[in-house]
Amino acid sequence: MKKIIFIFFVLATFFSCKAQTPIIPLTTNEYGDVENAYYKDLGGDLENLVGTWLYVNGNEMFKIIIEKKEEELINLDIVSNISYYEDILYGEYRYVDETGTELVNSLTNINDPNLETTDHLIWGNDILTSPFNPPKCETCLPNERRVQLFFEDPQRSYLGGEATLRIIPDPFDQYTDERMELVLNGEPGIKIVPQGQPLENRIPYKTYILIKQ
Repeated sequence: MKKIIFIFFVLATFFSCKAQTPIIPLTTNEYGDVENAYYKDLGGDLENLVGTWLYVNGNEMFKIIIEKKEEELINLDIVSNISYYEDILYGEYRYVDETGTELVNSLTNINDPNLETTDHLIWGNDILTSPFNPPKCETCLPNERRVQLFFEDPQRSYLGGEATLRIIPDPFDQYTDERMELVLNGEPGIKIVPQGQPLENRIPYKTYILIKQ
């Protein structure tokens, strides 16, 4: 009888704790303001991007692997004394330029248990809810959402970068494969460039269309 009561107490405590953790969509305007909240990918915007994606144009090749981590704990003790949980994407990539020269290949790091989410070359969970959010999307539907991630060249991390991703709609089933648009551009803001280091990005800032593998 005591064992049954103990089990009941443990289960009640567990469900009570879960009930006290509010689940809030990632698209909320009050992101990160609620203590112990779980900011969840309720719309599947992050989940849709998980997988291996490939762009090939002549010798140029861009291969990306994207994974999703759920309920990652975030501590903002220094800033606001708030802790919360969030869903977040992280990824690695291989890029070969137009001459066939491999500039970056970090794909083996995707499963490295020693790396934090923000240690990966691609990471983030910023959901853009309007086609007018920069970079402006001329071909997006009015209610279409995109996901913006941090993007880094490991040799020129000081330059920063942003990758804006969207699954290309296929209302008429004209594609045989799922396609993703990636708009790569520079991260806004002032850059602190180490003395003597190059100012040009190695991975071209442009739009890539990748096919899911």
